[in-house]
Amino acid sequence: MPTDAPQPFLPLRAGYTGRMKRITGFASLSVALTAATLDAEYNVQLFPDGDFAAGDGRPGNTEGTTCKTWRMDEGIARRLLADLSARAVPLVVDYEHQTFLAAKNGQPAPAAGWIKSYVYRPGAGLYAQVTWTERARHHITAGEYRYISPAFTYDRKTGEITRLLHAGLTNTPALDGMMSVAASRWYNINEPQAEDNMDQFLARLRALLGLPDTADAEAVCKAIDAQKTALAAAKAEADKRAEALKAEAKAKDALSAGGDASAPLSALVALQHEIAALKDELAGQRQAQSGAEIDAAVKAALADGRLPKSLESWARDLGKKDQAALKIYLDGAKPLAALNNMQTDKAPGKDAPGAGTGNAALSSEEKYAADQLGISHGEYAKMKETA
Repeated sequence: MPTDAPQPFLPLRAGYTGRMKRITGFASLSVALTAATLDAEYNVQLFPDGDFAAGDGRPGNTEGTTCKTWRMDEGIARRLLADLSARAVPLVVDYEHQTFLAAKNGQPAPAAGWIKSYVYRPGAGLYAQVTWTERARHHITAGEYRYISPAFTYDRKTGEITRLLHAGLTNTPALDGMMSVAASRWYNINEPQAEDNMDQFLARLRALLGLPDTADAEAVCKAIDAQKTALAAAKAEADKRAEALKAEAKAKDALSAGGDASAPLSALVALQHEIAALKDELAGQRQAQSGAEIDAAVKAALADGRLPKSLESWARDLGKKDQAALKIYLDGAKPLAALNNMQTDKAPGKDAPGAGTGNAALSSEEKYAADQLGISHGEYAKMKETA
């Protein structure tokens, strides 16, 4: 670890949320430790800055990996630190990565220290502040352990560091140079990782749902919800159809048990006849009422001079065809005294004044009546002669 003045660094900013890249690989590195730096500020270098690789060609020679180097830069550090700050438990520093091996060898995995905080220094890399146990201090001071090895995951395509898992004291460096950084051990996880399993599961779901390979998890979930809705609607329709079939079968069973199949039809026909009879009766009542109203209206118009006797038949025919039109006509006609006298006061066998004399025999009232009726004075005079 450098002993010169601290270089500019990038502290973790609260609230930062970076999108983590897909985890596809796991590795560990080792960095030289010295007793003089045990209590220094940010006393452990976890990763160098830039591109780095193991002397034996890793990660480039690892199966399933296309990247040639691992990588650390400012953007990667931001995402990594955001992930670290979200964890409730601090990362442990153990011995020889026993945290990973304990499940297989059954041995305990005691802590050599705990990582309290992290800082990224451009051009230098990612550093950590480690609080050591007394036992670990003794091992480091005595030279029994000389390296710290961070275990991490990375993107197999780009080599970007994606997550820091823990760190361990080790004595097996494999990388020279680059600020004393050494690749101490490489782990190939034989068991599929959770995210790889999820990718395979999503791929199968896309195929089943007919989605493109570019569909993400959200699109898959939406397609599943749509399928659930469609299935629920189909089930409801099927249940409805089943109930209808049950009702139909029950009705058929009732008929086959001795019921009269023609009874419902006969009842319907009888009801239709009854309705028709009621309609005829109502129409007759309305016609009789209408006839009485027309007769009363015509008689009243004859009596008060609004209607000449010669137009009585016409008025009655109009009322039968359109009673409303007759009412409008009679309401608009004005009573004429001369016409009234001519129709009601003429003595039997006695002609009215001017009878048979044509146009000249019409009085001014009679001419007005002719104008109101929309007929010529000559026609009105002839009406008088035949009245």
